[in-house]
Amino acid sequence: MNPGPPPDSSLRVLVAEDNKVSAMLILTLLRRLGIRARHVETGLLACEASRKVGGFDLIFMDVQMPEMDGIEATRRIREMEKGSPGATYIVALTAQTMPGDREKCRAAGMDDYLAKPLRPTELLALLDRFNESKES
Repeated sequence: MNPGPPPDSSLRVLVAEDNKVSAMLILTLLRRLGIRARHVETGLLACEASRKVGGFDLIFMDVQMPEMDGIEATRRIREMEKGSPGATYIVALTAQTMPGDREKCRAAGMDDYLAKPLRPTELLALLDRFNESKES
């Protein structure tokens, strides 16, 4: 995995993923890039972390989780962000790759979409898109 330019060490990242293997994979890939991330296992915990920690720059949000799925969690985070200066970049993590799934994620307020199993090259491309969105 070619890490490219050094990551922003102040980047606040949350990984909301209930599958332990998927969570470990993304956390390991991020760590190899020098990016530290916080991990939660449900959409409800993702909402609480967003509120308590003061927000994140980037959230990797599994679409299917217990207690509250990623779609509903994203909607609630977007509702919390109303009136604030910047929005969190939220990325759907999903094994669902049927036609219409990407649009469903976008409609909920997600900014990007990664299919599982996650591939390092796709993660790098996503981080490039995230960096470009911050610059514009």
